[in-house]
Amino acid sequence: MPTNSIAHDPDLYKNPETFDAYRFLNKRMASQADAQRHQFVSTSPDSLPFGHGKFACPGRFFAAAQIKLVLANVIMKYDVSFPGTQTQRPDNVFTGEGIAPDRKQKVVFKQRQKL
Repeated sequence: MPTNSIAHDPDLYKNPETFDAYRFLNKRMASQADAQRHQFVSTSPDSLPFGHGKFACPGRFFAAAQIKLVLANVIMKYDVSFPGTQTQRPDNVFTGEGIAPDRKQKVVFKQRQKL
């Protein structure tokens, strides 16, 4: 599936090359009809990470819940940073239609003190 091409289509996403943490929130807030669209687990011809139609992944809701649990625990229990004085995010690694972070990048997890 051409998910990378869809994600970078300016007809579908305003400024697709620029990171916007609120991109999908803003799409949901655009109208009452869009309030339930553009969710992480939503499927459409414009959002194919979980497939679409009768072939959509039935485990996508469970996967989303697990991701939220893991991230909530990391955020609450650890300070996460790059090592030393590094402040720049590393470049993405592209493999065909896949996109991933650089697997050689080190990340520091420092456990927070309990209050």
